Amino acid sequence: MWLKRLTRFSRRDVIQSVFSQGPRLDCRRSYYTTKGDMEPETKKPKVEDNGHREDQVVRDLSQFEFVRVLADYSQKKVVCVEGRIKDKEGKAVLWLDKTPFSENVIKSMCTEKSQLVPEFNNDVYGSYSTLVDPKLNEIKTTLVYPATEQHIQRFLQKPLYIVEETPECYNTVTLPFIEKEQFSVDWVYNILEGKKETDRIIYEDKDPDIGFTLIPDLKWNAKQTVDLYCLALVRPRGIKSLRDLTGKHVSLLKNVLDKGREVIEEKFKIGKERLRVYLHYQPTFYHLHVHFNVITFEASGSHCEKAYLLRSVIDNLEQYPDYYQKATLTCVVSEGQNLCQELISKGVIRKLENTNKDE
Repeated sequence: MWLKRLTRFSRRDVIQSVFSQGPRLDCRRSYYTTKGDMEPETKKPKVEDNGHREDQVVRDLSQFEFVRVLADYSQKKVVCVEGRIKDKEGKAVLWLDKTPFSENVIKSMCTEKSQLVPEFNNDVYGSYSTLVDPKLNEIKTTLVYPATEQHIQRFLQKPLYIVEETPECYNTVTLPFIEKEQFSVDWVYNILEGKKETDRIIYEDKDPDIGFTLIPDLKWNAKQTVDLYCLALVRPRGIKSLRDLTGKHVSLLKNVLDKGREVIEEKFKIGKERLRVYLHYQPTFYHLHVHFNVITFEASGSHCEKAYLLRSVIDNLEQYPDYYQKATLTCVVSEGQNLCQELISKGVIRKLENTNKDE
């Protein structure tokens, strides 16, 4: 028997049905993430220990009003939606991601509550749709509110372009753009200073020069390790991206690589041989951070055109301390990003007609 999980979100019908009876959501800066099936809570004080205000908590998705689908990645079982929060001003972005199966979930599914709806049978093969207990059908959810037009454009699924960024291009186009239009990284400083998300911290090294804080990425619910995904936020400020790294940062990068892998092995029993450790270029936000995910999980942005393995970065800097100031770096930009429009306007990349929307 083949057991089929939901193959894709069926656009408006499925999405709007989710909003009518959604899970409880828990505030994370301007982001909210699902906490799974939870018991009703008693009334909380206006300010919680971790800094969350009571009025920042969205209780369920009936408060979310659907506007449009921004992106639909059927292979990854991910959909991104633009909407509004009832009785509140401004736009919102909702990211819905089907969580992987874990051994415990599979065992829990093997009950009379899991109803098989036959599609066809042929010889020894049977194909079914399976209706499972809603408690086992968790959707990892991220809510951005209030969302700016930059957020909307960032999530909007549009054609992609590969950019071969020379040092001259970086200094004359990319860097001035970053300094003018980058997202605020105050939320990063809140984590590093222990003001927010203290309940999510996996590990902290408070050394001002080589320290970092390790947290679960928003795309990981930390309930199973098949899709393990952690972020290391470095403690030194002012390092925006790969381009800023020089030989003086080798000790910092080695500490992140070695201690990060050690902590993940200790806490999650995943050895360094099974970890992919890398930086993004261009990054989503401009405070240096390092991605850790299990090698069998195909995380967004882990492919060669965006991910730079940390070990290789360290080796390059040990041999050539100014390597990333002189190298031509490959990156990917979306037509919906303001940076892409800037690169097009400066003639760095060509806007092609009749481009197909990338999956």
